[in-house]
Amino acid sequence: MNYSFRPYLFLLLFVSLYLPCHAQKYLWGVTKYGGTDDGGVIFRTDSAGNNQTIVYNFSRPLARSPQYTHLIQGSDGKIYGMTEAGGLSNKGLVFCFDPITRAFTNLVHFQGTNGSGPQGSLFQASNGSIYGMTRTGGANNYGT
Repeated sequence: MNYSFRPYLFLLLFVSLYLPCHAQKYLWGVTKYGGTDDGGVIFRTDSAGNNQTIVYNFSRPLARSPQYTHLIQGSDGKIYGMTEAGGLSNKGLVFCFDPITRAFTNLVHFQGTNGSGPQGSLFQASNGSIYGMTRTGGANNYGT
């Protein structure tokens, strides 16, 4: 048997597994409290976990308490997440943060009928839409 293909197989595995894991320059996260208004912050850190930087302060009452959530980076390069509280009815919201312009946009204000207290992670489907879930609210108050 000829095993001369093995170095190429290793190279293929390296390129397909290692590089995508290390292509992201920053890791993004949120805190429930802290920041200028104690409503939480969005922060970033380098891929080694060093150089933490606060990039956005949530301001009460409109956007606050981003907990029980993970941030995702959409295919458009923007950061998406949820807050459990805040929004127009204080039932949480879905937000978008542009890491280049540092613009913060409220995308969905939960009002109870469309959900309340979002939790978990958002995900982006192949069609580009972003999906998530709420803990309560909706027709029978079991979430949406």
